[in-house]
Amino acid sequence: MLVRSTPLSPAELRTFPLLKPLREELLLELGTSAHALELAANESLFRAGEPATALYGVLAGSIVLYRSSADGREQIVHDSGAGRTIAEAAVFLYGSFPVNARAGARGARLARVDGARFLELLDRDPSAMHSVLAALCRRLHELVDRVEMLSLPDAGQRLARFILRLPAEGRAGTFRVRLPVAKKDLAAQLAMTPETLSRVLKRWRDQAWAVVQEEEIELLDIAAIEELSGEP
Repeated sequence: MLVRSTPLSPAELRTFPLLKPLREELLLELGTSAHALELAANESLFRAGEPATALYGVLAGSIVLYRSSADGREQIVHDSGAGRTIAEAAVFLYGSFPVNARAGARGARLARVDGARFLELLDRDPSAMHSVLAALCRRLHELVDRVEMLSLPDAGQRLARFILRLPAEGRAGTFRVRLPVAKKDLAAQLAMTPETLSRVLKRWRDQAWAVVQEEEIELLDIAAIEELSGEP
């Protein structure tokens, strides 16, 4: 783990919705106790049960949150890409991390924010506390939505819903999305095996619904994929 100890600027911290409500002077204070981390691909950030003394913001790459089963397999809980924060609830409530965290297959660059300093600043700015709670409620709604998606019995339907919710770039009637994590992690996140994910993507290619690359998917038949997703 490579640590860059130089303070983070308010502009860097403001890229995270959780920190954006803080006033400029509070962000300056927070930045003096924050620093950047660089993680190699799949490098561990923290383990379940360790003290939650900090929260993290993803500046680049991704962080995978997971639990380990008794036989050593990973159960993906969530993946967080650039602009997302992690471990907020652990800092607020638990005192320890409830899950494991590691960098995704492309590594990660993080902002590490001291948890005690963050809570202290919120105590001094009640309006920011309200905004932070609102951001956490939005995150809760996202997680509820994800649980609903994982309850879908068809793997193709789960993948279609996931893909349609990714940021997309339009080009001549098609859309291109960048996968936030490696395909292996995506399969685990969507409760399917890598082999099942490969079969679904192959079917999309064979039906001329999509062009699949290593990190990107170009959607050629949006209507077909929307119909598969089952969403109105």
